[in-house]
Amino acid sequence: MSLKKESSVETRLMVGSGRVIKQLGVKGPIEQNKRRERMQIKLLQIKEAKGERITNPSQIAKLMKEDAKADREVFWVLHLNSQKQIIEKELVALGILNASIIHPREVFRKAILNSSDSIITVHNHPSGNIDISRKDKMTWQQLREAGKVLGIKVIDNFIITPQGKYYSEKEGIKK
Repeated sequence: MSLKKESSVETRLMVGSGRVIKQLGVKGPIEQNKRRERMQIKLLQIKEAKGERITNPSQIAKLMKEDAKADREVFWVLHLNSQKQIIEKELVALGILNASIIHPREVFRKAILNSSDSIITVHNHPSGNIDISRKDKMTWQQLREAGKVLGIKVIDNFIITPQGKYYSEKEGIKK
């Protein structure tokens, strides 16, 4: 394969069958400029934090009050910057009457994309029962461990009812 001087070489690495295969493709200067422009645009798409710092569970309860009235269990993640301001409130799972399926892969996907410093998980109990289930505890432990590996702190796990009662794992309080 011969390369002309005005062309540049794009190198991509692909992993397949346990070995790395190097592929070479010739791209002209116009294509290179288009790629650079697209890359620059992506870098400029930064989500800015909204609102005040989250410093106590009552702020979370106020923020999630309307969402807690869902007729089925729903799981949200609040993505926070290093100042504990919300970058995004993400609906991660929509479950059934008394359960939702949660996996760290879904919980942390957007946190990584948002460059979140930390997260707060929130789910509702449509029954109005604020008690923590064994499944809640197991899920929270799994999320804390995954967060440690990723370098994204899980600073609280929060349960809220349609009546506005809530439990904060961090504070160990029910209100």
